[in-house]
Amino acid sequence: MKDKFFIKGLPLNAPTSYLYDEKLDWAQNILNELTEELNKEERKSYSESFSADIEITRKSNGSLGEFVILSGSIQIKYPVHDVKTFEMMQEVQETEVNAIVLDKNLEKTLELEDETTYYLDVDEELDLYFYDRKLDIAPILHEYVFLNKNPYPTMSPSEEVPFIEEDDL
Repeated sequence: MKDKFFIKGLPLNAPTSYLYDEKLDWAQNILNELTEELNKEERKSYSESFSADIEITRKSNGSLGEFVILSGSIQIKYPVHDVKTFEMMQEVQETEVNAIVLDKNLEKTLELEDETTYYLDVDEELDLYFYDRKLDIAPILHEYVFLNKNPYPTMSPSEEVPFIEEDDL
């Protein structure tokens, strides 16, 4: 499965779909990072999976030059401890991917150093990333997973997780 692309090698205005799974080293590293607090027995007691269905489209226009649109979804299943009971449970995370990847040179030219989103159209907000001649999909998907990770996994999500003030620690 191809996960690094020379931008010029992608077809212009022709979306191409790619499927990624936990068999890839970087996807397995994401699962390992998500479960790093568990011991081997705890990890073995639940299944783990990583699946990403990503559509990559190379586009071009006068102001942005060549850029890439990423769209699709990531599905991950992994074991975690319930934050209330500390019992083992299965966490399922589904994350939508909707990003634009611009040439690194535009970061300073368009004053985008501090920006995390970009509006390609008036109503289309895209997460903003940059490439330097080559697009590497792994760090982008890694960021999507960890920005959307449930910080308080629990088997009973209807109950609120209490907020602990720093002074109470």
